[in-house]
Amino acid sequence: MTTSELDSRNIAISMRKSVENLVISSQDAIGQSISQALTFSGVITQHTNQILQETNVEVEELHEHAYFA
Repeated sequence: MTTSELDSRNIAISMRKSVENLVISSQDAIGQSISQALTFSGVITQHTNQILQETNVEVEELHEHAYFA
């Protein structure tokens, strides 16, 4: 193999490694974003459920007061 061919091969290997690293970094960033979104969604769901439960208790209390009035 000539020096030029070796240089071309080394450049191709280097470029492939750079692309592989970029793909890995992108996958990590996407995974972190999805994880954060799921965590946020879980917090919002818990908060919403808590509000719904509190609202149901208040509605039941209002019904009881209206029934006995």
